[in-house]
Amino acid sequence: MSGVVYRAVNAFAGPGCRGRRHRVIEAQTAIDSDFYLSYSLQVSPDIVVVLPAGFSAAEPVLLRIFHNGREVLFCGSGAMSAGFYCMQNLANACLEFELPAKSLSIEKRDGALMMHGRAELAEQKVDTDYWQALLGQELLRCTAINGGYLIAEIASAEVLKHLTPDLDRLRAETTAPALIVTALGAQSMQEDYAMRYFAPQYGNDEDAATASANLYLMKYWQGKLNKTELRGRQLSPEGAVFSASVCGDTVSLSGDVCFA
Repeated sequence: MSGVVYRAVNAFAGPGCRGRRHRVIEAQTAIDSDFYLSYSLQVSPDIVVVLPAGFSAAEPVLLRIFHNGREVLFCGSGAMSAGFYCMQNLANACLEFELPAKSLSIEKRDGALMMHGRAELAEQKVDTDYWQALLGQELLRCTAINGGYLIAEIASAEVLKHLTPDLDRLRAETTAPALIVTALGAQSMQEDYAMRYFAPQYGNDEDAATASANLYLMKYWQGKLNKTELRGRQLSPEGAVFSASVCGDTVSLSGDVCFA
């Protein structure tokens, strides 16, 4: 596995934030899932992004993403990294990516990279008492949304920064949704909201930079703040920053992407 050829791409870094590192690979043959599952364990915490052999930008690209021994069905930072890799020699351009759980388009416009995706929240009631006990915090709002996520809003970004959820308990809940904890941005922050993402039941205790979750959070906070242009900060140990514009159920998410 040491001979795998890849380009390292870092997504959603910013001031005081390291973002998330990916390994983008152009497959030379049909994608061998078992190989890349094993490879992703070897190179964790990097996310492995695999473009199919002979892909064409003229049609939707079937993107496969692996992390920590699992296939990731929806990974926005992986799609952004793949888009950045593919567009190095292009001016303004747009690529369509098909992931197992979602379709996304990545656009390069005036040198900036944007991810366009739909973010219908379709909120569902949940057992708020259970999630309050798991987080050890009173929740201002708690709702499950489509896409396999649960959004839990707490009182402040400062509380969020020091939050220590019961990950062992969540790890045992193998069918539980991935947990997004969010709070209104503090006055000292440039961002409208802060968030953290936990999914130990899927092999990811805390993610560094979760574009897929922020796609939905931009829509969530747009409804609460009545703003169409928003900024978010992920308070993971690595840190990440996101910007977006929201038009209806379509979110256009952007952030810094570069070769690592």
